Amino acid sequence: MSVSGTHLSVIGGVFFWLLRKLRIPYKAAGGITVAAMFFYGSLTGNGAAVLRAVVMFAVSMGAFWVRRTYDFLSAMALASMLLLAESPLYLYDSSFLLSFGAILGLGAVYPVLFPGKKAGRRRESRAEKLYHGILAGIQSGISVWLVLLPVTMYFFYEIPLWGIFMNLLILPTAGILLASGILGCVLGVWFPVLGKIAAFPAAGILELYLQTGKITAGLPGALWITGQPKLWKCALYYVLLVLVLWLRKRGLHFSLLLAGAMTVLLVRLPQNAVEVTFLDVGQGDCACIQTGIRSGYLVDGGSSSVSGVGKYRILPFLKASGISRIKGVFVSHMDADHINGIQELLETIAKGETMVRVERLFLSACRETEEQRLELEKLGKAAGCEIIYAEKGTKLQEDKMEMDCLSPSGENWEEWESNEASQVWKFQKEKFVLLFTGDTQERGEESLFKETGNCQVLKVAHHGSKNSTPEVFLQEVQPEIAIISCGAGNRYGHPHKELVERLKRYTGKIYNTAECGAVRLRVKKEKIKISCYRTGDS
Repeated sequence: MSVSGTHLSVIGGVFFWLLRKLRIPYKAAGGITVAAMFFYGSLTGNGAAVLRAVVMFAVSMGAFWVRRTYDFLSAMALASMLLLAESPLYLYDSSFLLSFGAILGLGAVYPVLFPGKKAGRRRESRAEKLYHGILAGIQSGISVWLVLLPVTMYFFYEIPLWGIFMNLLILPTAGILLASGILGCVLGVWFPVLGKIAAFPAAGILELYLQTGKITAGLPGALWITGQPKLWKCALYYVLLVLVLWLRKRGLHFSLLLAGAMTVLLVRLPQNAVEVTFLDVGQGDCACIQTGIRSGYLVDGGSSSVSGVGKYRILPFLKASGISRIKGVFVSHMDADHINGIQELLETIAKGETMVRVERLFLSACRETEEQRLELEKLGKAAGCEIIYAEKGTKLQEDKMEMDCLSPSGENWEEWESNEASQVWKFQKEKFVLLFTGDTQERGEESLFKETGNCQVLKVAHHGSKNSTPEVFLQEVQPEIAIISCGAGNRYGHPHKELVERLKRYTGKIYNTAECGAVRLRVKKEKIKISCYRTGDS
């Protein structure tokens, strides 16, 4: 529940009513109520939505004091100016944009798109009132949705398609919920039994919200992963929305223009380019190969320094990129800093908490980590994945893209130490070659000599350990670009100075996620563009 307009209106209204019942003068009661609401807002943290609601409530009370008409949009404008004067950075705050956007939708878009008919003399029946109430709820929901669509997509990367209909349940019952909850809390201090009785309607309504939410989440398309739109798309959408309102005011047709605005925002055009992103997961490994508008592959996904890396790093990245279909996850080996994020992702999918889906899980058997492998396999099956065991010779082809497994190989490699038995994958599309080396070392690296050939990009093994990526291996692969995935200030000292010096003898383009943040490669027409989250493009 959001501590916002409805919440403060109910509390403020009840408090003002109580003061008037105590025969406190009208203006004094209004002043005390406004002060109480500012104090209550401070107790809740003074978020942008709360401050907006408090200011608008104060303006409404002021309108009664001076016997003037309360103007919804003017109060909103005053609240926005006060908040931005305090901190212009509110313009980058999702709470501020969502709160004011909702008010703008109700106050500016709704009256224009759905102008109400003048009331006739005939009194409406209960059925007609119910119908018109539901219709008004849908129309107001559409109006708010039109304003908030770009904001929701930009900050959350997905939209709840059934949200408008959930509002039909929540909005009419929110006042009852708050009144019952507040009364139950107050009575419960002195009379626990009466408090429970008073709060019973609130408990019932909350349970209704919960169960309805679970049902809605299970419906097809409950959440549509849209990806994060470019800012220019958001700006163009709002320009077109303003034109729609201008046309509607003049009684002109606007449907095609509104459809055009939605198309600009929602449609993602295919790009004839390879995009590979090495995520900043702290001390760990995770890379994403995006092969289509809404699909891609993951190579590893874990961290030993970032908690909740699957939920708070990997999944948000996938959604921001518009990826809802993971065609395959290549798990180099079973160390936690390579798999715990994948485990979290699979658990989230199995629980139905995301629309992202993983189709295949590529594993390798290693006796040292058999327990972890079996657990990951179990999670994969629960999430609906096909389990594939990979070793040298395993290949995956899609269009002009190829993934070729170069390791593990050799005699009794299942008995090797976990790092030695890491999967090594060679990604190739046309003339672009990228080598994913996991944590391979010693016998694993020896098996690669004379097998790899030159590559444009090398994902350096074992986070830049001094004992990995030997000179003889670099002589073979001759990388143009080296990517090291490790965490800032990690206790292992990665990347080691000795390793960096070896790399510099073969390439001057070395990127470290600890310094650069996420590193994205975009390959088109044999040209490689590198974008770093912290240090920009190169």
